[in-house]
Amino acid sequence: MEKKRSLSLMQKMTLWFILIILLPSCVLSVVLCRALTDRAYDILVEDHYAVLGIARESISRSAASVESMVEMLSLNAELNKLLTDSKQTPYQRVVKILFDVGDTVAQAQLMLSGLDARVTLFSEDERIPETYWNFLRLKRLDSLPQYERFLLAGETRGWGGIGPVYPTETVLRPAGNPQMLCYYQKLLAGFGECVGVIQCGVSPQKIFSSLQIEGNADVHYYVFQGGEVIYQSDAEQALPEEYRPEESRQIIRRQLYLSRPLESMGLSLVMRLDYGQLHSQALASGLVPFLTAIGSGVLLLVATCTFLWSIQKRLDQAVDFARRAKEGSMEIAFPNPGGDEVGQLIDAFNALLSRLQENSRRMIEHERNEKYAMRLALQYQMNPHFLFNSLNWIQMSTELGVEREQISEAILLLGKLLRNNLQGSAMTTLDEEARCAQDYVRLMNMRKQDLVGLDLQLNELPENLPVMRFLFQPLCENAIQHGMETGRPLHIRIRGWQAGAQVHLVVENDGAMIPPDKLAMLRLQTPPEMDEHGIGLRNLSARLRLLYGADAAMEITSTPEITSIETTFLPRTPEEIQAGTANGKDETVCGC
Repeated sequence: MEKKRSLSLMQKMTLWFILIILLPSCVLSVVLCRALTDRAYDILVEDHYAVLGIARESISRSAASVESMVEMLSLNAELNKLLTDSKQTPYQRVVKILFDVGDTVAQAQLMLSGLDARVTLFSEDERIPETYWNFLRLKRLDSLPQYERFLLAGETRGWGGIGPVYPTETVLRPAGNPQMLCYYQKLLAGFGECVGVIQCGVSPQKIFSSLQIEGNADVHYYVFQGGEVIYQSDAEQALPEEYRPEESRQIIRRQLYLSRPLESMGLSLVMRLDYGQLHSQALASGLVPFLTAIGSGVLLLVATCTFLWSIQKRLDQAVDFARRAKEGSMEIAFPNPGGDEVGQLIDAFNALLSRLQENSRRMIEHERNEKYAMRLALQYQMNPHFLFNSLNWIQMSTELGVEREQISEAILLLGKLLRNNLQGSAMTTLDEEARCAQDYVRLMNMRKQDLVGLDLQLNELPENLPVMRFLFQPLCENAIQHGMETGRPLHIRIRGWQAGAQVHLVVENDGAMIPPDKLAMLRLQTPPEMDEHGIGLRNLSARLRLLYGADAAMEITSTPEITSIETTFLPRTPEEIQAGTANGKDETVCGC
């Protein structure tokens, strides 16, 4: 069956480029386009909302000028006398309004001519005969619904709504009664008694002129007062029934409605926009970076494919070179590798092949040494004599009726030593190794009638210092087994310090001296065939060299007074032990 041909490097890199870069970029571009569109839409809405605010300020200023003018009229002494002096005859009223008050009203209308203002006076004096109303140019308020709305508000002044305003010239011609937006102000006397009313009507077309923006047929305006539309720029299209004045932004039938309150006049200004057109403008803003990102991705894909194709030919040559090397031809060399990156790779591969034979020889030797080191490490698993003797002692103690607490403690200590012995890692901490030595000495003291003393002086070193496992216990065991004399106490002291980068650990005892000939053999690292005295020490020395490299050393001295074994090494972390590096040197590691 023909083997299925795999994809080339160029095809794989192109595929991964599409999957990892191009497709995520397209997705991010879509998300970015959506975000930019939403942002542009919000900005357009805020811009129109700001325009509505500018119109509101313009209307507020015009309304303020009307209110100021009416306030000035309400303070006019002649006007107040006209309406409050009940001793005047109708004839005197006619004269006063014609010559005194009339000029004041005319001047007020002139100052508000930009709003087509009409000022009308209303009197509350019921004694004025009906025939004199036309001469006085006054009017009753009973039949004006916008004034009734003003009264219901409970104010003495304010905007009442759209209604007819009677001009000063005559009240007889209906054509002279235009629909105006009315502002009322009561004139009070005594204890708040209303004696008259000033009505100032302004043209809605004039006061709402800021809403009449030419050249933008898609924007329309409405003015609400008390739930009633009193002005709209588009006379043919009314507000929909489902419109809710209390909401500042809402979309109805693809139309966007924005509203802003005009509290001083009790009005709400509403702007109507074409939502579809507004959204199209926002989409156009977000589409530009999206198309730019897509185009950049396509150009980058073309450039990547061109680049990959240029190096594919060189890689094909390198693949053929590697295939021949895989077939076992170690003496091959690629002709004319070139000076580019691929050529440098092939040149390095040539050098690598030349070193494979040497490395193979070293690996064989390394494997042989590693197996030997592992055999040395396994050689110092827990001394079977110690284990059997401890178990026999526990059995004898049980038969002799030794206290259960002592036997229980002995079993516990033996279990801890066995558990530590079964640990698979080659490294431990200084604190854990010291506790292991203490447990061993405590167990031996149960067998030796507390004749063994242990003194730890390791305060100069950190407790979490990584050290080799089974460093102290074999030295303590060696001291008890070979240095302890019958009936004589044995003192063991473990000291430690750091000098520069090197760690020094010393195990001393005041037991029997090592004979000079055996001491010489131990120093020369000569394998003692039948002497157990040297097996543990030689094993310890070999494991030190395997774990810490050539810088590790073990020095043995023995006098009649004291026997000392000092180990020195450069500290290494478990990671460095695993990687096989020590001080930048490539070393063999035994994972015992």
